[in-house]
This record gives sequence, structure tokens and C-alpha cells, in this order.
Amino acid sequence: MNKISLFLMLTLIATTVFAQKIETVKTIKKKVQWNMDDTVKILNECKDIDAICLGEGEKFIVDYLNYYVKGIGNYKDIPGIVYRDNNNIVVNGKKNVIENLNDLPFPAKDYFLDMKDEISSGFYYAHISSGRGCYANCSFCSMSCLTDQNRRRVRDVSNVVSEIIWLKETYGITCFYFVDELFIDKHNFKWIYDFCDEMKRRNV
Repeated sequence: MNKISLFLMLTLIATTVFAQKIETVKTIKKKVQWNMDDTVKILNECKDIDAICLGEGEKFIVDYLNYYVKGIGNYKDIPGIVYRDNNNIVVNGKKNVIENLNDLPFPAKDYFLDMKDEISSGFYYAHISSGRGCYANCSFCSMSCLTDQNRRRVRDVSNVVSEIIWLKETYGITCFYFVDELFIDKHNFKWIYDFCDEMKRRNV
């Protein structure tokens, strides 16, 4: 009988919920990856956590699962991984930062298939991220810890509009909520104008 493992990736962006998520991990007691700067504290306080990803986890989780599920590569060589080696904590490289956000596939939204009534009523919306990062380095914000400081990366306007069209045609979504840390600012006016022009050009 094949053994089936559960891999759960949790993201932590605020220390106020640290204790709550630690309890979640202890309850699940499965393979878990975590995103946060204070990696040594997390691995020391929660032995149920096997590894931590520094920074953005999309590529990390693929490499990590390729090793554990398919036996491809070595997890110790994955960029940005922090892991426990006996009593030592090993950090392999810097935080993962995906330079070209257009390389990422559109997020899976299959759960919308079970929400047809809510969608048709017009009371539901889809989250969209057109970029990551921020030019500022505010002391009250964790964003600079998660990605790279004082820099913003954006997707091409055509890529963002294509996602909007895909969501509308596939799931009937007509309301969208941008979850960018910084969407409209003085550094980003040209992108906003280009985005509006692309929406008009494609009759969205």
C-alpha cells in the first residue's frame, strides 16, 4: 500500500499570529513549510516544521515536492531553504524573489465552480495581484522582509488583462479585487494608463 503524505505550506507575515500557526502545525503534524524571516526561532520552537522557505514560495514548493515525491534533486540544494540538520540549522542562500511575474501561471480558481450562485448574484469577486513589492520601507509593514526592499515588480498589462478575461469566461467572475501592496502611486502611473488602454482595446 502506497503511503500518501500531506504537504502543507503556511505563510506567516505577522508575528501576532505566530503562536496560533505553531499550534496548527502541531495539530497537523505533517510536512510543513513556512515563510518568515525569523527562521531560527521557528525551527527551534516547533520541531514539527521540517523546512522553511525564505521569500516567495512558488518555485520553492515545486522543487521541494519534486524531491520528496519524485526523488529529483536534493532538498538541501534548493535556493532559499532553511532546514534542520541534526542540531544545526542550515540556511541555503538568500530570499527567493521571482523577477518575472509573467512566468507564474494564473492561480487555480476551481473552487469557483462550487460557488455559481454567489457569483451570479454579483456578491463575489476574485483576487488579482498585478505586482509585488513596494518602494517604501515602513517600520510597521512586513513586506520588505518577505521580498526585496524598496523595489516593485509588476506583470505586463496584457498578462493581467488576460487573467481577468480568463476568470470571466471560465467562472463568470465580473468583480475583481487587486491585492497589490502598492497599486496606484507616482512611480506607477504609466502602468495604470497602459492597463486602462489594454482593457479598452480588448473590450473588457
